[in-house]
Amino acid sequence: MADSSKASHQNAGADSDSNLVAQSCFDLLLIELVPLAQRIATQLHAQSLPQTHRTPLTASKAASTPLDDTELHDAMYYRLESLGYRVGLGLAEALSASHPLLPTALPAPQSHPPGKGGEAGGASALTTNPTAALDTLKFLCKDVWTAVFKKQIDNLKTNHRGVFVLTDNRFEPIRRCSLPVGAAGSTGGGMEEAAKRAQPFLFFPTGLIRGVLGALGVEASVSAEVAGGGTGLPGVVFTIRGAGAR
Repeated sequence: MADSSKASHQNAGADSDSNLVAQSCFDLLLIELVPLAQRIATQLHAQSLPQTHRTPLTASKAASTPLDDTELHDAMYYRLESLGYRVGLGLAEALSASHPLLPTALPAPQSHPPGKGGEAGGASALTTNPTAALDTLKFLCKDVWTAVFKKQIDNLKTNHRGVFVLTDNRFEPIRRCSLPVGAAGSTGGGMEEAAKRAQPFLFFPTGLIRGVLGALGVEASVSAEVAGGGTGLPGVVFTIRGAGAR
């Protein structure tokens, strides 16, 4: 009994010495990534004039000429999706160690994401090996999602032709987002505006999903949207399309 009590005390001490971070800190970090990417895109745009032609007047003019919505959206998508992809690669490598049946063909990291919602090139395991694809998606929905967001994906659907739809009915990064005044309970323009504001918060997890799949040898494109066009907030739908998917 004494030995058992001593062992339990030592285990408790080891747990107390572990490096732990509150979940709220992680949530706030994911939220802050979006305004950070916006600030970086704006600053890079202001510095886009060649230094040899920069004068106080032209520099002031460049700084006062903001990016249009499309350019800003694309710049933020590129940065956040690429960041999520790199995180997904490392996360899958760490978590898949306890799943020996999963493929572990780690590719070289891609320098840029595919076009938003575009088709991935080449053959994909999502279409050539349905059984392995389902195991990979279950790993993503259960192990990866639990490690990152402390919950599993609520729903996984497939058309058995390389397209998978993942639904998270309570997606944490946008659960804390504020809605525009009058949007709550609305099905009109207010909810559409809420969905538009929430969209950039989906860029990082979109890249994370693509990175996890890429680490397991699956090439696919990933897109995301707020459930119900905003009426389903904070629900999110992720669509994964393998190469050759129909």
